[in-house]
Amino acid sequence: SQHDLNPELNAILALDLSIPEHPDLPEISHSLAESVLFGGKRLRPMVTFLAGRFFGLDADAARPFARAAELTHAATLCHDDVVDAAQLRRNRPTMNRLVGNARSVLAGDILLSRVVREIVEEGNLEVLAHLAQTLEDLSAGEWLQLNYRHRVDASRSTLERISYLKTGALLGWCLATPARVVGCSESDVARAKRMGELVGLAFQMVDDTIDFDPQNEKAFAKDLREGMVNFVTLEVLESKPEMGGLIKEIWE
Repeated sequence: SQHDLNPELNAILALDLSIPEHPDLPEISHSLAESVLFGGKRLRPMVTFLAGRFFGLDADAARPFARAAELTHAATLCHDDVVDAAQLRRNRPTMNRLVGNARSVLAGDILLSRVVREIVEEGNLEVLAHLAQTLEDLSAGEWLQLNYRHRVDASRSTLERISYLKTGALLGWCLATPARVVGCSESDVARAKRMGELVGLAFQMVDDTIDFDPQNEKAFAKDLREGMVNFVTLEVLESKPEMGGLIKEIWE
């Protein structure tokens, strides 16, 4: 069967992303399951399982880290949708639309707490330390992007730096973690992390292209509507600098 030929796909389909119900607030788990934990590409678990196979870490051993990566990603979505005042994700109501901004932020914090707890239970503090750095990078990337909101002077190097922080940092952790767990050399771990960062950059470029696809499930030109120059808009500005004035008028 197809699943036999794709063990990573099989592992992803079997990946449990459920969050234990809080004894006082069972609605937290339900709201998460209906929003950020519903569907999605699960790219980060896929990358983790593939890296595990490459470095000799079997699917069972890689599973906790694949779960941690997706829960971390989901936590950032809880926060990002508040920052962006988003109402839909994957054609479904966002967490902040379901429960409000304050509870959405708290839900993201709960997911991150769960990730930290589960990584600690794996007994690998080095992996946890690098995850902490990754979380810092994710927040710094969001902050840097906010600094360039409603600005048309974002350079290519700035957009690449934002992509490395916002997208590449977690994918770098996904690729590097299996290498760390099996005891690879620091140079091999560093190369794995760098590959993840580059995959993140490529992913962001494709995502920016999809942003201008009228057939896409997201709102057309969502980034531009939110005041952000992405890689596609940058191409326009580089070839036609006079478009900067028009873009500013749209924002105003």
